Amino acid sequence: MKKVLIVEDDSDWQSIWKRKLEGKIQTITASSVEEGERLFNENPDVDAIVMDACLSGEEPDTPPLVTKIRQTFNGPMIAASGSSTFRQCLKSYGCDYESKKHNVSDKVLEILGVS
Repeated sequence: MKKVLIVEDDSDWQSIWKRKLEGKIQTITASSVEEGERLFNENPDVDAIVMDACLSGEEPDTPPLVTKIRQTFNGPMIAASGSSTFRQCLKSYGCDYESKKHNVSDKVLEILGVS
C-alpha cells in the first residue's frame, strides 16, 4: 500500500483525509513543522507528501520544510491551502501540485494512481 505524509495542523482536515483514503493509502500525519520533519526522516518510503502552508499562525511557515525535504525527496508534493496565494508560494519552494483542502484526498489518489 502506498504511503502519504500529511503535514496539516487542523485535526478535522486530517480526519477527513484519513477517512477518505482509508484502505487505499496509508497515512501518517504531522501537525507541526518539527513533527513533519521528524516523520519524514522516520519514513523514507513515503510516496507523496501533502503540505499545508500555515501550521502556526496566519502566514506560511512550511516553505523551509519543503526546501529541506526536496533535498532528498523526488516524489510528488501537494500544496494544500485555502489560499491560492499560499499554494503558489509552496509551489515556488518545491511542491509539484496544489489543491484546495476539500479536494486533497482525490488529488492524492489521482497523483498516486490509486482508485
